[in-house]
Amino acid sequence: MGRARVYASRAEQQAAYRQRKHQQQQQPAAPDTAPALYQHWRRSLRDIVAHLDTIREQMEDYATQRSERWQESEQASNFEADRDQLEEISDSITSLTMWRPAP
Repeated sequence: MGRARVYASRAEQQAAYRQRKHQQQQQPAAPDTAPALYQHWRRSLRDIVAHLDTIREQMEDYATQRSERWQESEQASNFEADRDQLEEISDSITSLTMWRPAP
């Protein structure tokens, strides 16, 4: 025993779907509360910092596995500068006031 059909045809079903979508777009989005947004942003920033830390660690491993000749090259200096810049970005993010939970 199946479910009773709501729409007589597939075209009618699609038209009803388009109408519902149009009505949803006309309604303003419910405002999110500030605490919920801050919590979401903090979570996202923690994820970003974790990714940056992983990238920096991988870059360090990569650099140490390279030849001594490469490690003394200008390319290695640029690579190290990029790695240092990633650390600065990470530090900048963690210094944001929104990083710390509200008291």
